Amino acid sequence: MRRASRPAAIGRKNWLFAGNDHGGRTAAVLFTMIASAKANHVEPFAWLRDVLARLPALSDAQSAAPHVTELLPNHWRQAHPNAHLPTNRPA
Repeated sequence: MRRASRPAAIGRKNWLFAGNDHGGRTAAVLFTMIASAKANHVEPFAWLRDVLARLPALSDAQSAAPHVTELLPNHWRQAHPNAHLPTNRPA
């Protein structure tokens, strides 16, 4: 668990200079998305690249709700089994 919190500790002083409140909120959203992908053993860059490319196609808000859940990391991983993070198992 200590290793999971290391990136937050390393960047803590750098995040003081996010520019403004909006930049800080944007950084928090991105860090949350990356952490969610990692928690679901999904390679974050592959997931974000695919999700951000597909979001503009979901323009109609009423019909988009069921499709948005498909983009969540746990559902996305099932459709993209090759884009996973390696599991660290003790030898």
